[in-house]
Amino acid sequence: MKKILFITLSVFTLNFAMAQMNLAIGPRAGFGHSWFSNTPGGVKNLYHPAGNFGASIVYSSQSNFGISADILYSIEGNKFEGNGIGGGIAKYENRLGYLRIPVQGIYFFGQYGDKVRPKISAGPSFGFLMSGKSYTDGKETGDIKDNFKGFDIGLHLSPGVHVNLVENTWLVADVGYYHGFSDITELPSAPDSKNRNIQVNLGVIFGIGKY
Repeated sequence: MKKILFITLSVFTLNFAMAQMNLAIGPRAGFGHSWFSNTPGGVKNLYHPAGNFGASIVYSSQSNFGISADILYSIEGNKFEGNGIGGGIAKYENRLGYLRIPVQGIYFFGQYGDKVRPKISAGPSFGFLMSGKSYTDGKETGDIKDNFKGFDIGLHLSPGVHVNLVENTWLVADVGYYHGFSDITELPSAPDSKNRNIQVNLGVIFGIGKY
């Protein structure tokens, strides 16, 4: 009986370990530019720094397919130039902070085990608004979280590459574009606006066990 139990536990442990071989997890961060799909007429859109940081988990089979999920804090919003209250030109910024969860299907080019594997990935991204601040000429002017909806959804696209640094450790680099589908504004008088951003992302993922 003990021998049977030992064999059963050994097989279960081996199968569990084998199941984990295709999993990798690690930190990631990115930086880029964000904007809204609609900006009031007569204003000039400006570069708005955007960024994210968090963690990624990646599953990849021995074929060319995989899947990833991220948990990120993402800084988004927009910046534009328009008429100042007292005359002249002013710079206005809406800075929004989201907890963002992109889930993507991945297609890897090349062969399993290659040191460098280009990839392309796409999938939905779910955003939960955590904060909202407005700025005029760099000075904070108010809390605007209530002016925006608490949930945002869109499509995330990202070509990139996985580079095997050492055994079970990969450098992950990609250029991500987010195209929001939902109107994010709560104010009835505001035009429909959707989140947009483009970012360069870097991360390191560590395999669990060996392939």
